[in-house]
Amino acid sequence: MTLFSREVELLQLEQDPDPGVVVFAFDLETNGMTTRCDILQIGVKGFNWSTDEGFVQEFNQYVTPTNEIPQHSSRVHHLARDEDGDLVKETDTPGNHEKLETLPIKAALTNMWEWLLKDNPPVLLVGFNNSRFDNHIILHHSKICCEPDLMDRVRSRVHFTDLRTVLSQRGEQGNLESHYNSCDGPPLELHDAISDCTAICWVLNGKAVSYDELRGRAVSLESVLQKKNKSSHPLLIGKLVTPKVAEKIGFITRENYLKFSEEELIRFLKTKGVTKISITLCVKKWRAVSYEADF
Repeated sequence: MTLFSREVELLQLEQDPDPGVVVFAFDLETNGMTTRCDILQIGVKGFNWSTDEGFVQEFNQYVTPTNEIPQHSSRVHHLARDEDGDLVKETDTPGNHEKLETLPIKAALTNMWEWLLKDNPPVLLVGFNNSRFDNHIILHHSKICCEPDLMDRVRSRVHFTDLRTVLSQRGEQGNLESHYNSCDGPPLELHDAISDCTAICWVLNGKAVSYDELRGRAVSLESVLQKKNKSSHPLLIGKLVTPKVAEKIGFITRENYLKFSEEELIRFLKTKGVTKISITLCVKKWRAVSYEADF
């Protein structure tokens, strides 16, 4: 019995790399390292196992900055703001900049999600070290900027996998550049979002990373949000159920019930005849809070 239907839809895809299975490498360039920092560039590149290099399609969008870009960030991705506040990319010639076409963050994110979900497939986004950085930033801004119906589709169709974690499981350590160089790819200017996506695709191909490996490390959007801040996870707001009670009424594991939205949880509990639940939340290791809730 599996209760998280959205995950089932993803996990029921082909077990082996099939020509019809596409995953998407993704990367962000930003003006900082916090969840609320500005996104400056969004890169997404499709990959499957049926072509020589695996590349099938891409999305590359620069974003209109709303805050200053620190010099230490510019030194990494060579993005900056000119005297008019517009986004520019530094060239090899000192003092020269290439002005970039940008969109406001709302339009950029909406276009990206619509592009990914245009045929309503399950989407697996593969980044590098994204579990610590990119996932949280893109979801923070998407929740603020995107329409609720679009975010419902994102919640139901999108999962994330961290390629760094997959390779670490094999015992292969290193950053994206070192993994890419070991695959003998052509020269790339990394720390550009779309170039980093290209590097991820080369690593997927060069190191023969299987779809099953990626699938096995996939996490849902709700899991990303929970990891970011357990105390503000949507399931900790409103109606909830303890793992002990969950087992009694038919949930399999604590992990499964944490992936439910509040509405899904209430619907399921009502089918079990439950109208009142006692909740115990471990807020911190040394403190617990208990209370009851009616539907």
